[in-house]
Amino acid sequence: MTAAPVIDISVIRAIAEQQGFLSPEQAKALEERAARAAEELERIRRDQPVTRPDIDSAVRALNERNVEAARAAFDRVDAELAEQSAALRREQASAKHARALLLHPFEASKSAPLLLEAARLAETNFRFWVDAGDALMQIGERPAAEEAFVMAEKLAREAGDERNIVLALWGLGRIRRVEGDLEGALAACEEALDLSYVLFERDPFDPDLQPSLSASHKSLGDVRLAAGDRAGALAEYEEALDIDRMRVELDPGDGASAWDVAISLERVGDALRAAGDLAGALTAYEEGLSIARDFAALDPDNAFCLQKLSASLWNIGKLRWVEGDLAVASPVFEEALHCSRALARIDPGNADWARNIAATVVKLGHIRVAEGDVEGGLALYEEGLAIARDLAQRDPENTSWSHTLAIILASIGAVLFPRGDSEGAMRAHRESLALFRDLARRAPGNADIAREVSVSLERIGEILSAEGDAEGAFAACEESLAIARDLAACEPESAKLVREACHCLSRFGDACLAVGDRARALSAYEEGLAIARDLAARDAASAEFERDVVVALAKMATADEAQAVEFWAEAVDRLEAMEARGVIATADEGLLQETREELAKARAR
Repeated sequence: MTAAPVIDISVIRAIAEQQGFLSPEQAKALEERAARAAEELERIRRDQPVTRPDIDSAVRALNERNVEAARAAFDRVDAELAEQSAALRREQASAKHARALLLHPFEASKSAPLLLEAARLAETNFRFWVDAGDALMQIGERPAAEEAFVMAEKLAREAGDERNIVLALWGLGRIRRVEGDLEGALAACEEALDLSYVLFERDPFDPDLQPSLSASHKSLGDVRLAAGDRAGALAEYEEALDIDRMRVELDPGDGASAWDVAISLERVGDALRAAGDLAGALTAYEEGLSIARDFAALDPDNAFCLQKLSASLWNIGKLRWVEGDLAVASPVFEEALHCSRALARIDPGNADWARNIAATVVKLGHIRVAEGDVEGGLALYEEGLAIARDLAQRDPENTSWSHTLAIILASIGAVLFPRGDSEGAMRAHRESLALFRDLARRAPGNADIAREVSVSLERIGEILSAEGDAEGAFAACEESLAIARDLAACEPESAKLVREACHCLSRFGDACLAVGDRARALSAYEEGLAIARDLAARDAASAEFERDVVVALAKMATADEAQAVEFWAEAVDRLEAMEARGVIATADEGLLQETREELAKARAR
């Protein structure tokens, strides 16, 4: 190694003296500092050979009293060291990124911190930021995930990398949907889909672009479904499914394409179920489950296979539950819970997998309660509640987790009230209502959330009425009815929403009677009866709709004594027809006799 030029301390003293008086003590301290500086420069020359020429140039320039040349040489040293440091950071970033992906592929709680650190070290690697955002979403770190996707989008746009712009937009769309910003989510997903088609048209033979098209359609479908656009969501999901089936036809051995078919089938089933086509939804779910079972059989401990198998089982269990087939739903949910618990053991910090456990134990709780095991059901609800509270506290802005917490609280309230715990039930329903109101505020176009607000108000009104608070019950029922009417008006073809409006009218009429407003009660009952008659006419085979008419007639008879005989007589006729058809529910076996007795009393008056 070439010997370094020696710093001329007299020159340093002269420079110092030009800047101010130099005492003997200061001169001695200056010599000591100059000696340390020389040692530091020598160490840098030794460890970073690329800096030697510029360090030597700086020292020579100083010795020649050429301060400007020395400053320029030191600037070059700084630049060289900065480049060395940046290269080292990039290497560290790559090492951390590789470690996260190789050692923790399904442990988001362990991979997320590493991926985020890698992204920060690399600074400009937009793919690192996308990977960090995905992992952070899984563990519930939504604000950090959003920052990661925003950075990924910024860097990808600066680089003009359209493929990674698509990935970043998918992430932003997912976060905005979770936050309730459906307009922002829609904009991100639509742009991602448009870009995916631009790329595909530019190179239709690129094997990565068809999966990108499918994923973009699914992302857009998710947003449309969250916004209540079921037809639009179904169209997006079916487009994705067509793309995925074509990929399988082109390469039957491609496992990734087969998995994408299963995922698209799951989404199609979701949209069909939301639209009321339960048979179509079940067909889609069962085909997806068959694919998931095939893969799980090949690798039973694979976290990805477990996750997809759990999702497929959950969808079928939920559908069977809706159909009232508890005997089938229960073992399906039990198997889904087994998968979710196995996933949680793999990565206890994964928030999505914890939420799956909470949602599944709640569904099993519903089944236990329906089967008469109230204590067992309540214990399952409490387990789910503990998980949901933890998730909601991790990320209060995550609407999905807030919704899960609200549903569980409502379920607990519904169990506690019949057991005589009005205070506990009211506490649970009020907390649930507050959460649903907040969700409705964030997603004003979401009909399902609006319905939950209405149902919560209805349950609170029921408790207030039982406690003798007629005014409070009236206010709750009035607000519940307003929401139910709006929902039914928006979807007049939805028998479910129209029927719920009918029930709300009945309860509102009861609340009106309790506060002494008979005229308003009668008006509500009349409107409810008209709706019940219309629903029964739409589906003459429905015993539930026919029973609704009977209940509405009974309400009218109670409120309008002048026509009580007419109303009770029609109620008896309808029940006798139901009896002849053998469609009276077991719980209503005494209803016909009670109605006949009421008719006799009315005729005797």
